[in-house]
Amino acid sequence: MAVYVAVMRNASITNRNGFMSLLKIYRETDAVHEKERILRTIASSPNLELVEEVLNFLISDEVRDQDIVCGFAGISLEGCEIAWRWLKVCSSLQNWFKVINALFFKPQLLI
Repeated sequence: MAVYVAVMRNASITNRNGFMSLLKIYRETDAVHEKERILRTIASSPNLELVEEVLNFLISDEVRDQDIVCGFAGISLEGCEIAWRWLKVCSSLQNWFKVINALFFKPQLLI
């Protein structure tokens, strides 16, 4: 997991190779633990645009509803403010309920 975090700490909108590699692994693996591990690290980038992209990915059909919280658990300190703003203006009521249900389903992962 430390390697994934190191990759994401160096990722940015202009340097997306590591981020795209992790997304590729996420999409190709069948191992639930590996998917959760990747979700916990992909929002650890200090790049705010990338964090916002990850937040939108979390509510896509590619991420199981119960795994959304894993992505929130790994948000970088730099990304916390944009994540809060994103949550407050979540694109639709349906997405808001999706996120809230995920946070209440596995709140222990946020600790």
